Amino acid sequence: MVKPNSEVNSKSVKCDFMGCYKCCIETEMILTDDDLNRIENLGYDKNEFCLDTKETDGYWQLRNKKSILGNTCYFLSNQGKCTIYENRPQGCQIYPLIYDFEFEKPIIDVDCREAVYFNKQKYSQSQIITLEKLISNLFR
Repeated sequence: MVKPNSEVNSKSVKCDFMGCYKCCIETEMILTDDDLNRIENLGYDKNEFCLDTKETDGYWQLRNKKSILGNTCYFLSNQGKCTIYENRPQGCQIYPLIYDFEFEKPIIDVDCREAVYFNKQKYSQSQIITLEKLISNLFR
């Protein structure tokens, strides 16, 4: 993940915060149909990078793999970089902005190592609308 408004110059990117990839460890990222199509168009088979929907209450979810970095996202390289960064899931694009179902509103994920930094940022209305659309698409 990168800081909001930072510039991306490569196809494979690490978080701007000292090589952090914590959000890619033990990920539970749910995928939309658009995410699936975009990633499959890169030549990946969803049966390889997703958990079986029987394991995830009917949702497509990114699979974790064992690597030298731990139990990580299927697309995280051993160097801690996202190998599909330009085509990553929408949830990854707006992270650490997540939806809190208990309070029914967007929040900054407290598990993010840089939550304090992100809490100081002003998220644009478009980012919040994107998150709300993702949630509504998943639960229709």
